[in-house]
Amino acid sequence: MFSKFSLIALLVFALTAVSPASATAINTYSSYTAWAATTAAGFTTIPFSASFYGSSFSLSGATFTTDGTEALQVMNTTGSLYWDYGTGFALDVIAPVNVPPVIHVTLASAATSIGFNLTTVSPYNAPLQVTVAGVSYSIPSFSPTGGGFAFFGVTFDAPVTSFDVQGTAGDYLFTDNIAFGTYNPIDPSPTPEAASLLMIGSGLIGMRIMGKKMHLFGA
Repeated sequence: MFSKFSLIALLVFALTAVSPASATAINTYSSYTAWAATTAAGFTTIPFSASFYGSSFSLSGATFTTDGTEALQVMNTTGSLYWDYGTGFALDVIAPVNVPPVIHVTLASAATSIGFNLTTVSPYNAPLQVTVAGVSYSIPSFSPTGGGFAFFGVTFDAPVTSFDVQGTAGDYLFTDNIAFGTYNPIDPSPTPEAASLLMIGSGLIGMRIMGKKMHLFGA
């Protein structure tokens, strides 16, 4: 027979199961192909296709901002005097020499899978930090020696709505092809449904109460 404390513990567990959970990373990726294989078809990709200069802007429903001391610039990197990535437009952060360049991205809709290209220029291969769902990921070497973009992707077990990218003071920070969607595991592990757990907990408590009533009436 269940004790009173066992029933309370089970109910607490059931209620916890239906409470919103914070997002925890499932995996990170340095390959776009590997990341895309775990993301449901039809994910959103934000293309940068026109020049822009300012403190904030929205594109494809997503919002891009900085810490206030920097400026955002969408520029065509192809044929640039200083860098020629051959990939067309990309988002750059212009920051004072003593301020780390930062991009804050708020997504158009919650996602469980995020991926994008990024790089630093002058120097190349400088460390970057991506922060999402309260966790920071250090990317120490992501750019080819001659310049170019690398890929960073991450999947989560709960939706996220924003992320930050920060470079090193004095560096240029670029990002491009920001994509987000739904994590689609190939072999998901079955987990008990929250509603089922709550029903089990409520049923056991009801049985306990009924047992007490029967005991009072000598049953």
